[in-house]
Amino acid sequence: MCISACSSGDGTDEFGDTFITANGDEGASDLGTEGDDDSDDEAGSDDSGDTTSGGDESGGGTTTDGGGEESGGGTTTGGGEESGGETTTSGGEESGGGTTTGGGEESGGETTTTGGGESGGGGEACGNDPGWGQLAVGQPVKHISATNHLGEQDNLCEYAGKPIAVDVSAVWCGPCNQASAFLAGSDPNDPFSGMGQQLSSLIADGTIYWITILGQDAFGADASAADAAAWDGMYHNVNIPVWSEDDVPMALNYLQIQCWPSVFVIDEDLDFLAIEDCQTWNQLGVLIDYAG
Repeated sequence: MCISACSSGDGTDEFGDTFITANGDEGASDLGTEGDDDSDDEAGSDDSGDTTSGGDESGGGTTTDGGGEESGGGTTTGGGEESGGETTTSGGEESGGGTTTGGGEESGGETTTTGGGESGGGGEACGNDPGWGQLAVGQPVKHISATNHLGEQDNLCEYAGKPIAVDVSAVWCGPCNQASAFLAGSDPNDPFSGMGQQLSSLIADGTIYWITILGQDAFGADASAADAAAWDGMYHNVNIPVWSEDDVPMALNYLQIQCWPSVFVIDEDLDFLAIEDCQTWNQLGVLIDYAG
């Protein structure tokens, strides 16, 4: 299975962030993530200053087979590469006060939480699933269903009513792990180009939802509910649910994943507000401005 949608591209954004592209190429990062590429196998540089290699990794990451390389403390597999730029998050589960998911119990309009998660709220939107439509700003978003880290069914429609950040991560992705650690409070290094504290505050006070869809496991295969539970165990945040799709995963194709992690911003009406561009964190700036 391909690491993502299998088209190429690499680069560095205006903040110096690095992103992992679909064919595994990476852009250079100066965010202070660990390690430089010190591959011994036919290393070279392209005209943008990016380093490529036959598959060695450096920077403290864990290496799996697949011809990829990484820097910045990530792990790669299946031909993918990473560096310490874009990141994602996970752990926990969030809710706002409607349909119960993620271990929450609801009664009389009040939501209580158990098992480290809260329920999402906006179930009245669940009868209007637009299906697998166009990936574009202003277009309605498919009501993606999944199993959360507690082993319970969840659906994007239950989170209508507030802006949502949907981040698509992989277990093998170092930047994904770094961001999850930041949002869980276990790593003080902001991977979001200086926007991390604002995002953390918006998540903590319930202004926005942040949902992590764990797309791939440590070997590039489809992630399972067990992977989601393990991810939450490492990077627990009570307000962030971690999902894995069910038997026939569709979100990676629907969202046209070109880099890891990818974050998509959705408005309270479940329409796309900002799309991942694989070069900047601009979509998170849109989210902060919109929610603020």
